[in-house]
Amino acid sequence: MYRVLLIMSLVGMYGAYQNNFDGELNFMCPDGQTFSRVHSVHSNGAEDRQFELECKLLEVDTAGQSPHCEWTADYVNGFDEPFFYECPSNSFLNGMNSVHDNGAEDRKWKYRCCSYPKVHLIDCSFTGYTNTFDGVQNYLVPSGKAIKGVDSYHDNGAEDRRYGFDLCSLIVLDELPSVVG
Repeated sequence: MYRVLLIMSLVGMYGAYQNNFDGELNFMCPDGQTFSRVHSVHSNGAEDRQFELECKLLEVDTAGQSPHCEWTADYVNGFDEPFFYECPSNSFLNGMNSVHDNGAEDRKWKYRCCSYPKVHLIDCSFTGYTNTFDGVQNYLVPSGKAIKGVDSYHDNGAEDRRYGFDLCSLIVLDELPSVVG
């Protein structure tokens, strides 16, 4: 009995990565969901990260609304380059794709952003970086929030990237309030 629980625990902890070291990451939350957790581990041998991404239902009412989702047309960065990417107005991250290059020992990124006609993003703020070089990343997106953007830079000494997120609150408005005054 204890062996079964131990095996189930280890599979739960280590079996959910969506990419192999040096491999492509291609992950998309189902429509109506956004990221709830971004977990990654770095290998000094592979000089790369494995990612475990988890999703959650949007915490606003989207009944009767159809999502509009799009991938970035191209990568948002080159190898070894810093980047700051933000989804277009009132849209949030719903998917991530990246490829690794063994020469640069880095990743290039594409993102999928989704929006709903009546869902608006407000009160956005930057998390700060959620990992150290060569360290574990285990970021839990707070309740009521969605990731709108990613800030990242690469270090050639550590051959790793740090990641931070632009987080916003979600609200539903039939129409935007007008400003008086």
